[in-house]
Amino acid sequence: MSRTRKHRVAILAAALTTLALTATACSSPGGSPAPAGETVQIDVGTSTPVSASTPLRVAVALPGTNNSYLQAQIEQVKSDIAKIPGAEVTIFDGKFDATTQYNSLQTIIQSGKYNAILLPSLDSNLNCKVATEQAPAKNIVVVAMTTALCGRTVNEGDELWAPGTLAFVGGVDTVEYWTDYLEYVIAQNPGPQKVIMLKGPDNIGITINLDAAIEKVTAAHPDFQIVAEANTDYSIPQGNQKAADMLQAHPDATILFSAYVTLTQGAVQAVQAAGRTGEIKIYDKGSSKYSIEQLEAGTILASAPEYPRTTITSALQQVVDALDGKAPTRFLKNSGAPLPADADAKTGFFVITKETASSFTPES
Repeated sequence: MSRTRKHRVAILAAALTTLALTATACSSPGGSPAPAGETVQIDVGTSTPVSASTPLRVAVALPGTNNSYLQAQIEQVKSDIAKIPGAEVTIFDGKFDATTQYNSLQTIIQSGKYNAILLPSLDSNLNCKVATEQAPAKNIVVVAMTTALCGRTVNEGDELWAPGTLAFVGGVDTVEYWTDYLEYVIAQNPGPQKVIMLKGPDNIGITINLDAAIEKVTAAHPDFQIVAEANTDYSIPQGNQKAADMLQAHPDATILFSAYVTLTQGAVQAVQAAGRTGEIKIYDKGSSKYSIEQLEAGTILASAPEYPRTTITSALQQVVDALDGKAPTRFLKNSGAPLPADADAKTGFFVITKETASSFTPES
């Protein structure tokens, strides 16, 4: 069993141990069973704690549902919740529209049905007050995932957590993480390079951070020339079409950098259609099953990981622990997954290559 899979099993086992006492009960801080429905005071880093009680009723406000990462999270959280007696989960699809996700959050809060929100935010500023003020005022604990709230997306480490929320799970899409990845690509490709880039939606924290890293790296390495960039909704069709357009406009491009594996899938198709397989070097983010297959085939040269399943299980675990009276871990580095020995000590960055692909277990 891989390190990441062992980690997910351990997290879920802890959740089940905590909440399996009765169908609607959790343990008190001392470990003794608490009566069903007993209120627990949860510290969210402000002067007013959240008063929450079992059973666990979770709303997952996803940015969308149209890619392998999000589908893996939906599958994982439903599986985890099904093993927690009395718990319920509802998935909300933001359709990669910031207003739609914001409206979903308002619906969740006003419904009175939920005591926890798991939130990978599209617009960290738009969702700031609803997640850090309105939700806790209604005794709903929020765990932010992947994208930090309230303009904190450009921060690092513990500063990614926003007071008013329980915790932040992420760290694999920060400015420094993207910077490390781009520096890796530059080190692997010395000399002048012409680069085309596929990115996510322009308003989300992941893309904001990538843009900041691009600005930083290209200033330090003028030979690493970004000749074209395209924002997408992370779908395979958009990855294909926009990669094809950029390849046609820049037939001398030497590197294609993809911000997520579904974009990579579309880009690989575009590269093949353009007859440029083996000529243009492809770098991927996500390390999905597809990524591993393409690494082993030599189609892509490196992939930096994402952990959709561990991320959402770790976020759920924070809520479970809080209902058990345990102090939260405000920032879960590397999306809650264990770091390999060769990862960067500060950012957690590491890449998977053809040589290491067989030792990594993908989560989507």
